[in-house]
Amino acid sequence: MYCHLVWHFCKSSDARKLERLQERGLRAVYRDEHASYSNLLKRAELPTLMNRRLQDICILMYKVKHKLCPTYISNIFTDHNSSYFLRQSDFFIPSYNTVTYGKHSMRYLGPRLSGKLSSDVRLAKNLNTFKIRFVNVM
Repeated sequence: MYCHLVWHFCKSSDARKLERLQERGLRAVYRDEHASYSNLLKRAELPTLMNRRLQDICILMYKVKHKLCPTYISNIFTDHNSSYFLRQSDFFIPSYNTVTYGKHSMRYLGPRLSGKLSSDVRLAKNLNTFKIRFVNVM
């Protein structure tokens, strides 16, 4: 989980390798060669690495919204300033020209995931409440 938000957009083959590495670790810890990866994750009460990264992106967006992170991170995202309330998003979702540097970027994915959260989760009073509500939704 070290610096996982930075390498979230790595190649899918690399992400699968990381998941397999975690599976091997869980098999060694539980000494179980026959259980499925999902059963091992349930036993360890862990999400997949992909789900954990997506959760942490949502937590980062909460921190950006409430100014709980450094300004150089907050400057990546733009507030959604509109007089119309057509979308639930708190951030502007930029358009993109390329998938590699557009759709597969934190600037696009962060506001996109944040906008998909229910208003109950997004309007949490503090970070701990947000995390509890968010985990209960997942």
